[in-house]
Amino acid sequence: MKYLLFLLIFFSAFYGYAQLSEVQKHELDSVYRIAIDTTKSLETRLRAYNRSSWNSVYKDYELGQKITSEYLTLAKSSKNKIRIAKASHFKGYTEMMLGENNTALNTYQVGLKAAINSEDKIQIAQLNGDLGNLMFKIGKTDEAIEFHQKCLEIADLYKLTVQKARARINLGEIYETQGKYKQSLQMFQEALSICIDNTLGGFLSSVYVSLGDVNLSIKEYEIASKNYESALNYTQKFPNINRVIQSLQKLGILNQELDRYYKAGKYLFFGFIIISIN
Repeated sequence: MKYLLFLLIFFSAFYGYAQLSEVQKHELDSVYRIAIDTTKSLETRLRAYNRSSWNSVYKDYELGQKITSEYLTLAKSSKNKIRIAKASHFKGYTEMMLGENNTALNTYQVGLKAAINSEDKIQIAQLNGDLGNLMFKIGKTDEAIEFHQKCLEIADLYKLTVQKARARINLGEIYETQGKYKQSLQMFQEALSICIDNTLGGFLSSVYVSLGDVNLSIKEYEIASKNYESALNYTQKFPNINRVIQSLQKLGILNQELDRYYKAGKYLFFGFIIISIN
């Protein structure tokens, strides 16, 4: 038991930890050099900044904030509303993850205004979702639901596949925290169908984990186990170290709750090894 407790504490400390690999650093450096090269055309630099933002914000928040700040400044100077919306999406995310919630709110609002002015339906839906995530983070659940429902409405109306799935995932997570498990399961199951039907494989591990979490909450242990196993399987098809660790952690916690200590220890130990070598 002490051994399992140690592994759980270890997971808690390291889950969500991410850093750029050497390959990712090389790619980021190459693209970023284009972004800051003033001899390049404005559109070429903006495209490079967009790629640099994508490569950095989910791995290194401070680096991502630096790059996205430059991206947004260039987009504003060019008066390119679509690029302003995209840069605001990335920059607001880094600010939110760094706890700069008021700044993130302002950034997202700037982006949403630009998206509306340019009639970019994808960015309008996405930035409503961003604002929903921010509202949920600061405890304004009702406002979060309103933003996510707006995102869902736009996504369904204009058949925006990725946003359709994300809106349902976000609403499912909120309903789960509220104890509205039936509504939560419905949202996650709808998101799962969208992902399967549209081959959005990168989302599947996350959705299966979310389904498993709800199953666990309502003590549907065997269904939870199957969903966590599915999540783990999809991390092999669409590699993501954090998702692998998360799936192993969930399986470890589930089996520990069922007093299957050997099985729990096996999953947690595999996760420990993966963390140690990455």
